[in-house]
Amino acid sequence: MKRVLVLGRNGMVGKEIDNPEIEIYGPSRDACNISNPAHISSFLSSIKPDVIINAAGFTDVDAAEKDKYYEAFEVNCNGPFHLAKAIADSKRDTKLVHISSDFVFAGRHAPYSEENTDEVPVNAYGMSKLFGDILSTKLCEEAGIKLAIIRTSWVFGSGRPNFPEAILKKLLNTSEPVRVVDDQVGVPTLAKDLAEACVNLAIGDRVGLFNFRNSGESCSRYTWARSIVRAAFSATGRKEFSVERILPCATDDLPRRAAKRPFNTTLSIDKYGPTPDWETATISHVEKVLKEWPLL
Repeated sequence: MKRVLVLGRNGMVGKEIDNPEIEIYGPSRDACNISNPAHISSFLSSIKPDVIINAAGFTDVDAAEKDKYYEAFEVNCNGPFHLAKAIADSKRDTKLVHISSDFVFAGRHAPYSEENTDEVPVNAYGMSKLFGDILSTKLCEEAGIKLAIIRTSWVFGSGRPNFPEAILKKLLNTSEPVRVVDDQVGVPTLAKDLAEACVNLAIGDRVGLFNFRNSGESCSRYTWARSIVRAAFSATGRKEFSVERILPCATDDLPRRAAKRPFNTTLSIDKYGPTPDWETATISHVEKVLKEWPLL
């Protein structure tokens, strides 16, 4: 049975990592912060993992553009580098599985394969993730460390606020229509499916860079929101969940956010292989959320 150290265990993806073929160790952030090389070295020495899955990350895109710029780079850029360095120093045959982001792309030439390298991210968050990919890859290549990087998009699931819950709460908390951008395009990814992909790469032999997201045609945020609301209405019959309350708008029609968003980050998943459908995943997630919410 493989011993797997999961960093970011309490996050949306980390909490979904589970498999009877692995023995999981998931320290809290306070106990093992990937920004702290001493923490990492200590856990590698004590646990002696066969695999490290790095599901930790700084994901507040707008904060990364402002007052949390350095924290974003410390976690997203330096963090995976510290992990690779600790593995190299330990001289152990430990594999590293690291989660990256579609925001490494500028959003001008989708769909993106793993070979696309000709764009610069449009925000600091994307830059921090790209630098983390580059630094960890270079060190792992030089040290002969097995590395699998998973670039993903529009992750949703339980554990922290995310797009489906935000849409549903807006509809419940206001009688006004909800405007959603129709010029930002990508593909949703259910956290549970992403976690399963991490485990598959952890216990398998595949290494390298992989795109991962749910299957299905790319969609705008507006289209996804309508899918979310249809699922909610089907599950509850509540008039608040009327798809007609979701209205399309352009990004420039909404208050300006600190960080620019790429307009189309659709990822090609030909290399990884088949994945579950995003519309089916959205329906199952919405049904689960509504069952858990009080007063519904």
